[in-house]
Amino acid sequence: MTDEEMRKNFLGRNRIAALKFRQRKKRWLTNLQIKVEIFNTENDALTVIRTVQLLSNMDSTVPSYYRSLGPSIRR
Repeated sequence: MTDEEMRKNFLGRNRIAALKFRQRKKRWLTNLQIKVEIFNTENDALTVIRTVQLLSNMDSTVPSYYRSLGPSIRR
């Protein structure tokens, strides 16, 4: 096999390998974007749940604290 043939063979294999790599990279990136969307959605839902919990806790804590201050503070 001549140097020219070896070079063409190498370039052909390299072209195929590069194509396969680009396809794998594209699939990986697509999967990563899907995961980001899933995690963002889950994070938004958890943020809403946590906010509701905090507000619920405040609703029960503030009145009891206000009552504990006694009549001198309440007008």
